[in-house]
Amino acid sequence: ETTGDYTKIPDAEVAQLTEDYVAYAALPTAEKLQRTPFDLLILRTNTPRTPAIEELSAQGREVYTDEWYLVIDLRQNADDGQ
Repeated sequence: ETTGDYTKIPDAEVAQLTEDYVAYAALPTAEKLQRTPFDLLILRTNTPRTPAIEELSAQGREVYTDEWYLVIDLRQNADDGQ
């Protein structure tokens, strides 16, 4: 497993991880953020503005941008500058 020999990972484990991922991917964005919170959203400037990206972006404030990247602060207190 640590050397990349995927034939050593049991099929049942791969199937379970796949099921877990599919269930997680189907969750609403807000629930994903409750389960897996993060502080910053870092995007390439040419990232497609999907509904999920728009929803995330609306929950924070832009703190940095240049020709390549956009950084959005998603912390709860992002609006008060802390």
